[in-house]
Amino acid sequence: MTSISERLLGSLIKENIISAEDREIYLFGIKELFSQIFTYFIMFGIGAALGMLIETIVFTAVYMSLRVYAGGYHASTQLRCYILSFGMLIAALLVIRWINVSEIVAGGAIILIGGIIYFMAPSEHKNKPLSQNEKKIYKKKVGKRVIVCIMIAFAAAVIDVGKILDTIGVAMMLLVIMMICNRQEKC
Repeated sequence: MTSISERLLGSLIKENIISAEDREIYLFGIKELFSQIFTYFIMFGIGAALGMLIETIVFTAVYMSLRVYAGGYHASTQLRCYILSFGMLIAALLVIRWINVSEIVAGGAIILIGGIIYFMAPSEHKNKPLSQNEKKIYKKKVGKRVIVCIMIAFAAAVIDVGKILDTIGVAMMLLVIMMICNRQEKC
């Protein structure tokens, strides 16, 4: 990805679309863009291969929308991050496929897990400490997102949309595990 990013950046500089002095900033952004595209391509490929594309989309939306402000474990290298992320997705999809709980149990678990996420948030990383103001802002954003996830889960239960309720619960549960791992730094 680095050579593709550098070639693209070279072309943008050559065409005077961006300035050479901002090279490092743009290189970082382009690498991140390609990394995100690669990650989502693989994740949705895994979901499609398992016949669970809808569950993959819901899992990713719930997990990522909460994790961005709730925090969680950060792998020490990008390769470890990929392995952990893809492994976690596969495990989550297999649990979602296997799990068979009543809507009442799943709904209750989602409320409980949502409360735990809110209580623990934000789970800051040692490489990115948060100011007191950022902590307040992040907690509010997590709270709103938890409420939205709970509302979507209950809407899914009411209209009986397949495994969506279970998917939301598993995504939230795995986020709690990653937040605990971040605090313990032993995972």
